[in-house]
Amino acid sequence: MKIAIDFDGVILDWEKHIRAYGELYSMDVLKSQTPRNKQVFDMHSGYNWDVKTILDFAKKYYVPVTHSAPPLPLCKEMLDRLKKDGHTLLILTARNGYPQMVEAAKEVMKKHNIIVDGWIEGGVVFNGVNWIMDKAAICAKNNIDVMIEDSPDHAKKISAIGIPVVFLRDKTTPTVNHNLVYDVDNWTEVYRVIKRLATNNSKI
Repeated sequence: MKIAIDFDGVILDWEKHIRAYGELYSMDVLKSQTPRNKQVFDMHSGYNWDVKTILDFAKKYYVPVTHSAPPLPLCKEMLDRLKKDGHTLLILTARNGYPQMVEAAKEVMKKHNIIVDGWIEGGVVFNGVNWIMDKAAICAKNNIDVMIEDSPDHAKKISAIGIPVVFLRDKTTPTVNHNLVYDVDNWTEVYRVIKRLATNNSKI
């Protein structure tokens, strides 16, 4: 199968670390006592930051946190198993809008010997605040069989076009109710689900 894999929150333990720095930035730089709205997946929206604040935070922390945050436990080991099983592994991430972020991600993967078959490039549009990506359209265009994703919004849209999503969700992330969304919380579960999908050949 051809498997697309998000980077932040899927390969890299990004969310927990960037949220910690978001709280630090809110407290020390913005002098805010207002906690993040944990019902919102996007951290910036959770703090209700304006564009200038988002860009300042990104400039200060995105690349350093990329290098300081570790990969998720057993990510490399399970990716190696997926490759051994014959699957094609491709990175699909909105980092494509930030060349320095792509470079940092590739450096992290090299450092931890995380091996994939390629990187789906492009596909991002700047909306005035962030680079956004229509991952569902990109998955369809690239004949992706399964997506490994941590964003509920992307999980909804990708599953809606008939592509299974292994939804690597932490406890603060909203659930997604769809028969093609497989809710997991670790990489061993990711591997089990994909192995089952490949064996059952349910859609794929």
